[in-house]
Amino acid sequence: MTGSAEQVRRVRVCARRRSSRLLMATLCGAVAVWGYSDPVVAQATGRNAVVAGIKSYEDGRADKAVSALTAAITKGGLSPQDLAKAFHYRGLAYRKQKQPALAIADLTNAVWLKDGLSDTERAAALEARASAYREAGL
Repeated sequence: MTGSAEQVRRVRVCARRRSSRLLMATLCGAVAVWGYSDPVVAQATGRNAVVAGIKSYEDGRADKAVSALTAAITKGGLSPQDLAKAFHYRGLAYRKQKQPALAIADLTNAVWLKDGLSDTERAAALEARASAYREAGL
């Protein structure tokens, strides 16, 4: 199985386990387009979009962060680490935009991706997700 196919399989398994319609809708959108003819170029391009999205988030531009990270996720070709970071930071950006349901879905994706986040990043994502649940009134 190729790297992208394996990522798609992992994301689909995650969606089945979570059985959340919102999560499923987010995942379906995220994995709608997964291929490039040159995986090395695809990964480099996707990684650049992730880096740009993280920088936008850190600069306080949540809208630009969401756009860049959505583009990176949709294009595919990301390593598990880059995909998890893209979901993590897009989830944080959604929280800044006062969209806790979307934040919860992305932060859950980030946490569930195998080999995606370091232990420190995973703990931060879980804490952010708990805050998003509180913001949503859950």
